[in-house]
Amino acid sequence: MSTNDSIKSIEAALSEDKYSKFQLSEYKVTRFIDIDTLLEKVKEENGTSEVLEKARDILRNNEHNFSALYTAAVLLCEGGNDEGETYFERLIRAFRDRGKWGIVEHLCRKVLTFGDVRFALRVLITCLQQLKKPAEISNLQERLVALDPSDTNVMISLADQKEKEGDIENAVRYYQLSLTKFIQTGQRKQVEDVWLKLVMHEKAILPLFNRLEDKIMKQFEPEFVVTLLQVMIERFDIQKEAEAAISIYKRILAFIPNDKDYRAKLVDVYEKHYEKHHHLEEFVKLSGLKKWWRPVFECIKSFEEYIRFDNGVYVFHHSWGIGQIQDIEETNLIIDFIEKKGHHMSLDMALSTLELLPAEHIRVYEAYRKDEIVKIFNEEPLKVLEIIINGFPKNEASIDQIKNELCPALLTAKNWTKWWNKTKKEVKLNPHFHLTEKAIMWREEEILFSDEIVSRFQDEDDFSSRVIIADELMATDVNNQVKMTNYKVIDEYFKNCLNDDGSDIYKKVESIIMLHRLYKHNKNLGSKTALKKGKELFADRERIVAVYNQQELIDNKKILVNELLKVHKENTVEIITALLLTRYTKMHDTIINILLKESSVEGINAFIVKIIEQYRERPDVFIWAAKNLMNNNWDIEGIQWSIEEIQITLFYTMAHLNRQLRLKKKSEEANRLLKQINTIMFSKRHGRFLAYLMEQKKAGKDISNVWNVFIENKYVPAKYREEIFLEMRKMERTILS
Repeated sequence: MSTNDSIKSIEAALSEDKYSKFQLSEYKVTRFIDIDTLLEKVKEENGTSEVLEKARDILRNNEHNFSALYTAAVLLCEGGNDEGETYFERLIRAFRDRGKWGIVEHLCRKVLTFGDVRFALRVLITCLQQLKKPAEISNLQERLVALDPSDTNVMISLADQKEKEGDIENAVRYYQLSLTKFIQTGQRKQVEDVWLKLVMHEKAILPLFNRLEDKIMKQFEPEFVVTLLQVMIERFDIQKEAEAAISIYKRILAFIPNDKDYRAKLVDVYEKHYEKHHHLEEFVKLSGLKKWWRPVFECIKSFEEYIRFDNGVYVFHHSWGIGQIQDIEETNLIIDFIEKKGHHMSLDMALSTLELLPAEHIRVYEAYRKDEIVKIFNEEPLKVLEIIINGFPKNEASIDQIKNELCPALLTAKNWTKWWNKTKKEVKLNPHFHLTEKAIMWREEEILFSDEIVSRFQDEDDFSSRVIIADELMATDVNNQVKMTNYKVIDEYFKNCLNDDGSDIYKKVESIIMLHRLYKHNKNLGSKTALKKGKELFADRERIVAVYNQQELIDNKKILVNELLKVHKENTVEIITALLLTRYTKMHDTIINILLKESSVEGINAFIVKIIEQYRERPDVFIWAAKNLMNNNWDIEGIQWSIEEIQITLFYTMAHLNRQLRLKKKSEEANRLLKQINTIMFSKRHGRFLAYLMEQKKAGKDISNVWNVFIENKYVPAKYREEIFLEMRKMERTILS
């Protein structure tokens, strides 16, 4: 069939639609299926533009021609035009209002093939409820929540459904999301109801309260906060979770410090928790915990300081070293230091001069069980790391602190680097350890690397940092083994940013790219049509170049450049020149290669002129360009540049960067760029300046312009200045002789 035949067939089908909005009962789903079949033929023969224009003409005369409306909607959506979604919404509303649920389902599913749309998801959920098809509803609600996290009704419905299905992990996730929204809007009853659910299911309920406490305090009165704490305390087993219970009772007393009942409950928990302590009764009495008239937090502070001391506890004194408490008589400690047995020390003096050491502390091992720790070090080096780290506050130690504990007691300083490089690999793979650039943390609970990344993602407030963390997760998940629930957190975040009217163009573009990458990584994530939806944003050249300049990830820059070249294919040289004038990254080599491959002399020459003019604004890019030009890396016929002009501008750039240093502006970057200039111009291996001067002098050419700029530039390092003067004098003598 020819293109004309295809177009005629669909035009005839559209013209046959004589129904008015009052005759929708005549419509069948097959009507739209037939149009889809015809459209496929039209697309095969590149006739979509003509058919779209025909459909628009029909709609101008009859806005109730639903076949034309459907045709325009499909073609616009396929082209990434949001107007198509508007057309679909008109269609869906018309058939929904007439109760044509079968057609409504078909239309909603059709529009959702182009990407998730809030209106279509909402109507499809209602439609499936009407048609008694509950199986998909939960999945659709998840997609809707990802697009519109403000809809707490859907979120609670979804959480309840997950709870019924036994999917407690996801139920908790949606209850938490809804709780945050209810707190923000001050909905007391809803907060209380969801809190009851979370207390029932969430294992880490106390850390959750800790994260939300400030927000709760801003929205609600103290009495309500106490109510939430009271609900939470009932969940804890005092014997097994005493520390959590103590923390909650202290929080309650912070609101109602004179409440005798809660003070008594706190004392009761203390007594159960420390029931094996040799001096519990004495310290309760000494601290005044049961003297109700004394300020409660003064008593708590005293008790928690005293109770740390007990028979058998190891201590460290800066003069006497390691010791062990043998007994406590009234307010005096009796301590056996290694070199000072039976030493008496008052409790108050002990509080100010002694450091308490756990029995598993590395120094205790070295003092009392040296052979044992040597054996552990040789057989289980990670166990020794655990022992060392747990001896520091918050179970975290710097690499230097670990080295100081190991050397020279267990390891020579000479062998440290070799040992650490080997052990570090094991540390990274062990879920109990968290390794940063300068420190290691040990955790009782195993935490998978992917869980850790997602936790960092959730705790991070900065959008750009979240983009980098999401990239890190995908980069480490080579075999698609990360839990889908972890990805959902990231997926929902970027969908929310994209759909948030308050997001700026940078957030929207980066969200589009991340959703595209998520889809490429796993077809159940992100959006297949994300890049199509970004076409209008990509068309705004000036703003999109600013977005490119903000981007940190090279992979994201590559995707954006590819899309820009598609959208601006008529102005490739202009868009590439604009991109080259942004902050320097490794992408500059990729971008300039596009011009080199196309032998675009015009584009490269235009860039060279502009970057010389903008050496102050973009010294990083100018230095990169100067290096490539002077090394003849852009060697195509017709490129116009002067080595003298480049070298003179490098001297100007050197002066500009030194002024920045003097004003303490961008000091780190300025120093880095100055080193690059020194390498390009003066280093023995790569320097070009002296060689240029000598070549020009031998040829009898005038070097006065560049020479004057050089001698007037007080920022040239003295060693280079002296070397050049010396070599030029030698040359002068040779020429004269």
